[in-house]
Amino acid sequence: MSFTDGFCSQGCNEELRRRITLLICLAGIGIVFLLIFGTAAILENNIPVFACDILSAALLFFNLVDARKRKQYEFNKYFGISVVSLLYVFLYITDGIDNTAFVWYFTFPLIASYLLGSIRGCVATTLMSIPILTTLLTKLKHPMAANYNITFETRFLAAYLLVGIFSYLFEKTREINREELNSLNQRLEITIRDRTSELIRTNEHLVREIEERKGALEAMHLSQESLVTVLDSVDATIYVADMESYEILFMNKYMKETFGKDMTGELCWSSFRNDSGPCRNCTNDQLIDSRKMPTGVCTWQGRNPVNGKWYVNHDRAIRWIDGRLVKIQIAIDMTEFKKMEEKLSQSQKLESLGMLAGGVAHDLNNMLSGIVSYPELLLLDLPDDCRLRKPLETIQKSGIKATAIVQDLLSIARRGVLNPEIVDLRQILKDYLSSPEHDKLMSYHPHVNLRREIDDDLLNIEGSPIHLFKALMNMISNAAEAMPNGGVITITLKNEFVSRAVPGFKQTEEGEYTVLSIKDTGLGMSAADIEHVFEPFYTKKVMGRSGTGLGMPVVWGVVKDHNGQIDIDSTIGKGTRIKIRFPSTRASSRKIATETSMADLKGMGETVLLVDDVSEQREIASGILNRLGYNVSAVASGEQAVAFIKSNPVDLLILDMIMTPGIDGLETYRQCQKIRPDQKAIIASGYSESEKVKHAQSLGAGAFLRKPYTIRKMGEAVLNELRSD
Repeated sequence: MSFTDGFCSQGCNEELRRRITLLICLAGIGIVFLLIFGTAAILENNIPVFACDILSAALLFFNLVDARKRKQYEFNKYFGISVVSLLYVFLYITDGIDNTAFVWYFTFPLIASYLLGSIRGCVATTLMSIPILTTLLTKLKHPMAANYNITFETRFLAAYLLVGIFSYLFEKTREINREELNSLNQRLEITIRDRTSELIRTNEHLVREIEERKGALEAMHLSQESLVTVLDSVDATIYVADMESYEILFMNKYMKETFGKDMTGELCWSSFRNDSGPCRNCTNDQLIDSRKMPTGVCTWQGRNPVNGKWYVNHDRAIRWIDGRLVKIQIAIDMTEFKKMEEKLSQSQKLESLGMLAGGVAHDLNNMLSGIVSYPELLLLDLPDDCRLRKPLETIQKSGIKATAIVQDLLSIARRGVLNPEIVDLRQILKDYLSSPEHDKLMSYHPHVNLRREIDDDLLNIEGSPIHLFKALMNMISNAAEAMPNGGVITITLKNEFVSRAVPGFKQTEEGEYTVLSIKDTGLGMSAADIEHVFEPFYTKKVMGRSGTGLGMPVVWGVVKDHNGQIDIDSTIGKGTRIKIRFPSTRASSRKIATETSMADLKGMGETVLLVDDVSEQREIASGILNRLGYNVSAVASGEQAVAFIKSNPVDLLILDMIMTPGIDGLETYRQCQKIRPDQKAIIASGYSESEKVKHAQSLGAGAFLRKPYTIRKMGEAVLNELRSD
């Protein structure tokens, strides 16, 4: 804000501001000089001049104050001119101090022209010439009047009028120029207004266009952000690469995380596959035809050499935002599916082998009955010093070993645990460590040490102690064989809560698991060995000493029968860890019954009906039961058994489950129950426990008796069933 703004109203133009400024300056200068001249006049004792100077200075000062307060320029302008004109007339008449006051008269035309304009200034200048003419014509005589001669007054009047004419012409010229300038300004304003209107219309059009483009750009950005958001949310690697330069143009978030960095701008074959040139399986040529037009999707599978993962890749050629052809690849990680596929293939292979094993196990057990049971019966009748005792014992032991192998085959067939019981794995481990099998293994491997890490609050599992014992024995045996120079086997039993799928086992249910882990510090296994480790007869142990080639297949069958999961982690030169998860139970385990002595197995003449379609089995079983003091009858089919029961009630039925032709053991038991609802029975078979066995037991049948028979197994089974309520 300028000083002049305080003296003019809002909206005054530049010309008015100039005149107000001139008024302020002249008044200010006049006040200063008047005060000076008044002081000089009082010093010379010129009271009239002093009074006139002081009065004029006061009037000019109050005029400025009034002008600032009321902002009435026109009044203050004329009032100021009037004060100055009266002062100049007084000074001219009195001649001021030292007879020089007339000089101030020459400034009046300039002041009047500047303040009043050319015409009014000319009028004021003309009026101010009247005092000069008056003094020239009247020869005013007064003590205060100056004494001018006629020549001076004539020249002064001429000079004054000349200054007045000059001031008029100067101001008139300036006014004309100002009018022309104003006219020009008006024309410019009109032009500017027209141009401004046009610019406004153009600007409004541009604003609308900008808004439209802004909206389109925002929509495009939103669409792009949405697309990127969708691509980043997909759990698959997605990238775009130039088909000519192979430059990576885009990678989604999942791919950046998979490869650990953003490789946009790099070459795809170098970054993704560590190749020195375009990949051998590059699909670019398949994605476009001879006219450089996209052909469709190309799908292929492969293993990435950088991260080792398997992918199914979907490639397609598309137009990029700049018009060039690019390849977009969407690759889905199928590593876990590959592992599951391999495990499924392995499971199917083992299932096939299991079916084969199960198919021959029944016949093998029937044949082994003669090798196991007859020597046992003969040994009962031979004296201790008989030379036939040792050969018979050797035959019996061989038969028992062969029976164990057949049982391994049945474990592979996964038909061994249909009546599980509560099992404490700590007791299984304790039983193994105190068994002859463990002592024999340690005799072969004296430099192998066992270390145990067992949770005190280990949870139980449901299963078969015999099968779990065999699986534990096989794993420890394998671990020892893997350390020919000695080492440490760490056996871990702990609880584990699983809240999400375990890697490699997508169907893992949430819950508590009991984990058995066998870790050795041996030679380790290659990936190829791990793939075949569960195949029968694939072994690296010393055959004939402790290896049959069925150890790990048995472990696999036992784990699957117990709804468990098995995982192998091995490194060449560092050792192997086998980890098994069994579903836990918080039920308490039952105590294992103590073994019954042979004297306590004797019967008291109870009647037993033996039903078996194989004559040798009937003879062997009848011989054992007769030696135990039972009254035995034998028939060859289920139909004969039903007919026998109708007329000959018996205390116990021993039913072979598989009989051909005719009805099997389950149907035989059903029909016998119709005749005698409380009929006691036990089930016998050279096969494993099956659903039919379980069904017969649910109907009321007792224990399952596995072939080949031994005196102790048969005696305990018969005695327990006869004594049951």
